[in-house]
Amino acid sequence: MTTEQRFAAMLSAPAAVLARVDAALSGQAEAAPTPPPARLLTHSEAARRLSVSRVTAWRMEKDGVLPVCEIRPGVYRVPESAIAALAGSARTRPARVDRNKGKEAGHAQ
Repeated sequence: MTTEQRFAAMLSAPAAVLARVDAALSGQAEAAPTPPPARLLTHSEAARRLSVSRVTAWRMEKDGVLPVCEIRPGVYRVPESAIAALAGSARTRPARVDRNKGKEAGHAQ
């Protein structure tokens, strides 16, 4: 981009872009964009996404595998990010090793 093109773009830029340019020129660090609010799921929704039963989802919560947040006294929700994290960790688990592979039937070791 040439200097003339840059000036033309700045003259036609919206106010939000000009504010960021001003901040950059004055040496101020640009504020990080705010992340979207976390989506909270019911236990039923979380169970459906994990392909488990609601009871299993509650057990996962009790065992500390599935984090929850209390939005009102006695009302709990599961952050959508926790579902994504669980799904990602399930994909990266090492393959299960069959310890009986290669052993002849009927021979105990």
